Amino acid sequence: MVAIAAASVSVAVAQTAATCSRPENNLVAAVYNFVPERSLPADDRRQVLKSESAFVRTLRQDPELVTQDLTTPVADDAGKQLPDITDRMLPPPAETGATFSINGKVTKAGTGFTLTTDLRRPSDNAVLNEVTTPFASASDSDTAGRAAALRMLQFIAGQAGASQGPRPSGSLIGPQIILQIAKDRLRVNEAEPGKVILMDCDGTRLKEREFTSAARLDQGQTLLAQSSGTRTTDANGEYSGTISSKVPGVFTQVVTLKYTDTLGSPREVNAAKSVAIYSDGETWQMSVTVKHLTRVRYLREDFDSKRTDILTSLDVKKSNMMFLFKTETSPEGEAGTDVINAFNGFGEASYREGEVSYGDRWHTIFGSGLVDQSPDAAKHISASFSVSPQNKEFQFSLSGLTFRGQRFNNTCTRDTGCKSTEDAFVVSDGINGGGAITPEMTRSGVYTYKHTEKKMLDEGLKKNELGSEDRSGSYEINEIDVKISRIGTTSKR
Repeated sequence: MVAIAAASVSVAVAQTAATCSRPENNLVAAVYNFVPERSLPADDRRQVLKSESAFVRTLRQDPELVTQDLTTPVADDAGKQLPDITDRMLPPPAETGATFSINGKVTKAGTGFTLTTDLRRPSDNAVLNEVTTPFASASDSDTAGRAAALRMLQFIAGQAGASQGPRPSGSLIGPQIILQIAKDRLRVNEAEPGKVILMDCDGTRLKEREFTSAARLDQGQTLLAQSSGTRTTDANGEYSGTISSKVPGVFTQVVTLKYTDTLGSPREVNAAKSVAIYSDGETWQMSVTVKHLTRVRYLREDFDSKRTDILTSLDVKKSNMMFLFKTETSPEGEAGTDVINAFNGFGEASYREGEVSYGDRWHTIFGSGLVDQSPDAAKHISASFSVSPQNKEFQFSLSGLTFRGQRFNNTCTRDTGCKSTEDAFVVSDGINGGGAITPEMTRSGVYTYKHTEKKMLDEGLKKNELGSEDRSGSYEINEIDVKISRIGTTSKR
């Protein structure tokens, strides 16, 4: 039978519609020229270009969006000659690292005007959305630009998963992998049914959808071929199997779903669960689930030049690790050690950053990696626990967890174009803590610690005679879930 591990215990699946939420990533928009019709009088041409600047200002109000202003600068001074505004998209959108590009045009329509803005996919310049905004006179250009931007933001939000709406055929928004199993520990050769359920963000089951499964032992180094490979969900969006192992240790299975998002970009989502496989003899089990998320939005304005520097970043680290310890427990229930008998798990980290520096320079960074459990990396992973009923407290620690992958850097300037580089992505993580032993913990033999904290990083708006700084909307979230229990011949189920 094929092993299927679970990411949670007895997860209930609702099939009713749900609100889709935006994935954890930074979206990048590269905005190019809004070209005015050449037959327009010079005064009208200058006036209607205000729709372009209003459009960019409105996009920049979205904290989830990095806006690269690649438009041709136009001086406010009416006495200065207008620069040549062309529809050439330089640097090419595919070189900017943007999620999508936007360009536009302003044409005469009867006694008024029409602003047409196109949102495109950088890889092939395909138009994903077009917004047409009529306005009565050149003096209404600013209002037209804001209105067009708000409609474009609404479309972007829907495509990124923040709202419901039509989608390209076959695309997904924030799909979920749900794995169900009733136990997080099994004896050697004991079998337990498991199930994988694939859903889109609104609860729609993904029927007859392929995914990959990889089951491993020995710190992820031993691939169990019979429990790995390509699988397909049934007509209910489910796949069922059993979990079992012939040898003790920590069994970890990772399920991966690859898909295309609504902007045409390839993506993947993972889910994993570790299960303790034990035999005779006393064993202590410690499960550690950690999530660290830091979102920064920094805006700096120079009053003299009226230019703005904007930086947004998103740093996410998520891991689910399980450790087994062989140690004796005193008659009073005292136990503790830092000698690991076996461990395994799965974790992902990512970093996204986008900065527009006064409209002259912009860069994007995209990095991601998985928990490194190679033999060399495993030497640096340490974990420990202690349980003291006499002192009515328990302690735990985990350190040396390293995520490794690739990082892609893209830097562009208005004068020199774009340059892309690639290097290693390496970040570390760890936790330590403890808690009081409650009567319920004493009865169950399971010692749990749960902690969730959201800390605002907003230092408030700062101003002086030169400019202002603002970090509104910046925050960090820390979630920790630890469970320690004794299993083996004296296990309490």
